[in-house]
Amino acid sequence: MSGDAYLVREQAEGLLMAVVDGLGHGVEAAIAAIAAIRTLESHDELSLVPLVKACHASLKNTRGVVLSVAHCCEVTGLLKWLGVGNVEALIARVDYGKLIKVDHLMLRNGIVGMMLPSLLVSEQVLTPDDLVVLASDGIRRGFHAGLDPSGDPSLIAARILEGYGRQDDDAMVLVVRYLGPEPPDEN
Repeated sequence: MSGDAYLVREQAEGLLMAVVDGLGHGVEAAIAAIAAIRTLESHDELSLVPLVKACHASLKNTRGVVLSVAHCCEVTGLLKWLGVGNVEALIARVDYGKLIKVDHLMLRNGIVGMMLPSLLVSEQVLTPDDLVVLASDGIRRGFHAGLDPSGDPSLIAARILEGYGRQDDDAMVLVVRYLGPEPPDEN
């Protein structure tokens, strides 16, 4: 049973994304991760800081989780994100199918459900074709150095998992490509 979980949820104004890593391994880690995902789902109308605080409150009787959570506005490309613990989050800037730059989320030390740090939301603006990548610590650091941004996001995630997944830990990687706003309906 995996202690890592993810959420991708469409909202009226964009997309909510998260990767959660329950502390440790096995059933207790999975219980914490599932509880965090359920809280994110049931409070998804909240902005990021209250959303993580709701997770913190709901996880008090678990071993806790680390997580990174992000919200992207489809129309403007504004990405708001925050991280507690070591779930790596980055934006892979892509231009003409080539990786040109990587922006990392500044992570805060802490454990959601145990020791919540001051929560800081960072903001970036995505351009069409950029990738948002969230990866648990079951993915070895440095995976972005060899990142091939081509293809479907699920294939990119599979390549990361295959090339950088650790055998001794649960591993989760989520890749989302920003396509830009929907063109206006011409009817």
